[in-house]
Amino acid sequence: MSLFTLLLVLSAMPALVSAQGTAETCRPGLVVDRGESCVYPGTSQEFSVDSSGRGRFLFFTAGTGISARNTTVNGVVYDFVASAQGDGTWLIETAGDSGASTPPPAATPDTAATPTTAELEGRIEARRLSSGRVEFGFRPEDGERILPERRFFPADVETDRWLVSSDVASDGDVLGQITARLLDDGRIEFGFNPVEGERILPRARFFPTDAQTDRWLVSSAITIPLAAEPATTAPEAENTHDCAITALGTITSSVSQGGRWSSSDCVLSDGTYADVYSFGVSQATQVVIELASGTADSFLILASPPASDPSAIDPGAIDQSAIEWDDDGGDGLDSRISRTLEAGTYLAIANLHGVGETGSYTLTVSPETTESGGACRVGMTLRSGDFCTVSVPGISVGTDRFEIRGASGCYGGICSGASVNLNGFRASRSGTTWTIDAVP
Repeated sequence: MSLFTLLLVLSAMPALVSAQGTAETCRPGLVVDRGESCVYPGTSQEFSVDSSGRGRFLFFTAGTGISARNTTVNGVVYDFVASAQGDGTWLIETAGDSGASTPPPAATPDTAATPTTAELEGRIEARRLSSGRVEFGFRPEDGERILPERRFFPADVETDRWLVSSDVASDGDVLGQITARLLDDGRIEFGFNPVEGERILPRARFFPTDAQTDRWLVSSAITIPLAAEPATTAPEAENTHDCAITALGTITSSVSQGGRWSSSDCVLSDGTYADVYSFGVSQATQVVIELASGTADSFLILASPPASDPSAIDPGAIDQSAIEWDDDGGDGLDSRISRTLEAGTYLAIANLHGVGETGSYTLTVSPETTESGGACRVGMTLRSGDFCTVSVPGISVGTDRFEIRGASGCYGGICSGASVNLNGFRASRSGTTWTIDAVP
């Protein structure tokens, strides 16, 4: 069936009837459940979710996402995006102008305006590394893959929390940033934050849990709006010296270090200032790192130290050695990382968002008690990297091991991202923490 025929059928269709009576207006943030619907602003066209959880809008029907960006039907321009949330509900992400009382006027040959913004089409790419991290990039159509400096999604992150890469730039123009979050089922959802506009979620945007190592997977195509006056990448930094490393010592209690970003600091690859600190842990420890600033938008990086010189690190090596990073995980614009670290030495990099931005900060590194090791017991809580042992009934010296690998709990050769129930042993996950519910 041709698009023209579809439009004729659509124009003859009556508006769908909401299961809840009069449907409310579609707006960003609205959640639509099975059997419910909402009306596109200023029109009679409805978005609805059927009993099977599939979404319907205009001539689109889908089970995972609908994207009708700048779609003209019968003289009305629709700008609508909605995505399935995995529980039968759909989230409205874009719905034109929610306050509009009339549909946008259609452009005619006499009145059509020339677009004021350019667009770039491309695809997000991702691959799983042998370390468990996922590397992201962006490939413009008919172009080469672009790899932002901060592009590695950690193997162990808090679920449902969006992390953001550094700038994706093409020919000196900043396009935006890749963004990704870990879902409860272990998949990684990714999208793109353009310089101007809302987050873009491609239809094919879920990185599977069983992806083959070192194989690039590609999203469906996305269209990125470009600013009328595109942002430009930072100029070549003058102070390209190595970053000096300040040692905080082995962490046995909370340690705080005050500092200030200035033009004398080392400069990272994205043109921002940074101060680098090292700290050690003598055994597996849950560590909380906090970076607070009342004057700047902080950005915190946890990384591995250089193998050669413990007193300095090449700025270009920081992104490659990053274990985890955080933007606004603390209060307001402050940053926070909480992670179980094996015995060893690590780097905490006090960074900030703005190129050339300065200001003061306080870096705090604190150990948290962990219940890792020893015998599993009911009520015991474990995080990534933690483990406990279980005595196997009927075998006097037999033991098995329950351990947390990333977001998954593993026992008896079986790993799960939600719960484990095997031979009398039960454990369940809530957020980043696993709790032992029963032992044999």
